[in-house]
Amino acid sequence: MKTIKLLGQVSLWGLTLISLLLFVFALFSGAEENTFQGLLKNSPNALPWLIMLAISLFGWKHRLVTGIAALILGTFFIVFLAVNGGTLFVVYLVVGLIPMFGGLLVGSHYAEKSEQD
Repeated sequence: MKTIKLLGQVSLWGLTLISLLLFVFALFSGAEENTFQGLLKNSPNALPWLIMLAISLFGWKHRLVTGIAALILGTFFIVFLAVNGGTLFVVYLVVGLIPMFGGLLVGSHYAEKSEQD
């Protein structure tokens, strides 16, 4: 039981940390000027990671929904990066953690549910 809860917690912390770091990176990396207007112009680039961050924060109450959403969005991100090409292996490694954490969340939800029954 403790191992299952630990896997769920690690997955939630991992999703939240990855989403937050990628959101901040996407927001600041494309800003042409270091001003508020530069950040506003670049904010559409960070929108997918803001959505992923919101989903991961939602997961602290609803693990199953967050796990399924992370599986779907993580797979979409990987396919999107593969189609566009020219992406570094490190990016695939980091983004590949999202569906892995989503699968762990779904698994921990069902494992906790089966232990309670």
